[in-house]
Amino acid sequence: MVSDLFVEPAHHGQGIGSALLTATLADDPLRMTFSSADPRALPAYVRAGMRPWWPNLYVRADQAALARLPSDPSLVVEPATLDDIAQAAHALTAVDRREDFAFYAAQPEAAAFVVRDGNALAAIGWAARDNEGHGRALSHATIARDADPAAAVCALFVAAARGESVWGCVPGPHPALPALLEAGARIADRDTYCTSDPGWLDPERILPNPSLL
Repeated sequence: MVSDLFVEPAHHGQGIGSALLTATLADDPLRMTFSSADPRALPAYVRAGMRPWWPNLYVRADQAALARLPSDPSLVVEPATLDDIAQAAHALTAVDRREDFAFYAAQPEAAAFVVRDGNALAAIGWAARDNEGHGRALSHATIARDADPAAAVCALFVAAARGESVWGCVPGPHPALPALLEAGARIADRDTYCTSDPGWLDPERILPNPSLL
């Protein structure tokens, strides 16, 4: 995964970005990134074997918008410890993300959540203080395959906010996007998910923050 790639503007168009990608990605055929909105970035990623698949939208909701979100009374959002959420994530994905989540837990005012539908695990989420000082950020969410992804994401947005505004990355195809926008949330920014394998991330089951995937 390429998390960031910057070339000094005076040196654009000289193949420097492509050379950096070649050195970084080596011979690994599986590759992904979130391309910036700058249209000059996409050609380098396409030449590196990736394709643009969907927009990744930075959606911000204030308290008024959060209050208008649809609420599923069957969903219960519970605070979680690092152990709790690592076990829950493993149950959802069969991947051990304890090391990743320890990093998440070190973020300012970090909080972990587990969403349950009765006795069933519906989703997990992480939130923290926005690093630019504008409220809170929903840093990550993974939704169970048999859960309602829109309801789970709406519940996590509300839980992550803690009475403040909150933003999260929402894939363009995600079914929560219409509910968020209809409630009054706004799209503050966007980038583009690019990958060599479109099945690598399910845009209905994950909220991918490019810096905290």
